[in-house]
Amino acid sequence: MFWRNVLILNLMIPVILLIIGVLHLRKPPKNRNWLYGYCTRRSTQSQEAWEFAQKCFGNACCYRGLGSILLVVVIMLCALKTDEQMIRTIGSGLGILELTSMIEAFMVTERTLKKKYGV
Repeated sequence: MFWRNVLILNLMIPVILLIIGVLHLRKPPKNRNWLYGYCTRRSTQSQEAWEFAQKCFGNACCYRGLGSILLVVVIMLCALKTDEQMIRTIGSGLGILELTSMIEAFMVTERTLKKKYGV
């Protein structure tokens, strides 16, 4: 029971990343705005940068979401027969890795925008 709860909790961030990625790839916001989409100073420089940022961020989120889902499932399956303390420790470590991958999606997008459009 505890193992299943930790698995579900650790799958939340990757699934959200995957959903965000798919939304940005399939239904990106058409016009620059501050309500929906990947909105940063670099992404709102021009319409071209805006459209590029949505695709780049969508790809980054999809790849990181799928990778994190696979990582969580494999590691949690390996921890299936361990005690609660070990599951708690593994779950916490996975949570930190997931947050890191989420932040990395932003960093990759910003780095790519900087390389392509400057500033």
